[in-house]
Amino acid sequence: LTQLQSLRLSGSNVGDAGAGAIAAKLTNLRTLNLDSNNVGDAGAGAIAEKLMNLGMLELDSNNVGESGARAIAENVRSLEFLGLNRNRLTDDAVRHLVEGLPELRYLGIHGNKSLRLPEELIHFGDVTALRDYFRRAHGEGKRKLNEAKLIVVGNEAVGKTALVNYLINNEPCRDTDKTLGLHIKERIEVTKWSTRPTTPDA
Repeated sequence: LTQLQSLRLSGSNVGDAGAGAIAAKLTNLRTLNLDSNNVGDAGAGAIAEKLMNLGMLELDSNNVGESGARAIAENVRSLEFLGLNRNRLTDDAVRHLVEGLPELRYLGIHGNKSLRLPEELIHFGDVTALRDYFRRAHGEGKRKLNEAKLIVVGNEAVGKTALVNYLINNEPCRDTDKTLGLHIKERIEVTKWSTRPTTPDA
């Protein structure tokens, strides 16, 4: 069995100890499926340390967290397919995987409840999109957008346009031509707007 290249043992209650034993004995494996086997970070770490030539690793429905993901990212550089659906991954764990595995083409991560990534990234497992997401996040950092959308609606001829002109240009409200359809104004400066209530002069 030491020359075995593919092994599927899903749902066999292998655990961390069993994952470690498999990795230690079957070092020629190229494909390994241990879905639903109660494999945690220790088991994932043992696999990563011993099976560095894996091309496909399926560990769905286990208990792999950030340290297990880091071990995989640092050691199994040849991985092209990695299934880690329904584990304990965080956003940082996913980032380590997509940045650390240059050959990776698919990453299954749905069902990891701690993820805060956009749902479309989680659902499709598109590694290129995930890499782009983290690259942009790193480049832009966290910044305040200071942007909002305001829609003014109401009955006809009640002063919506006059109100908008007052808010934007600080012009007194006066009769204006009727707006046909809708009117869009963009890039409005609002830093001088005050949110504090004012009292009329006595």
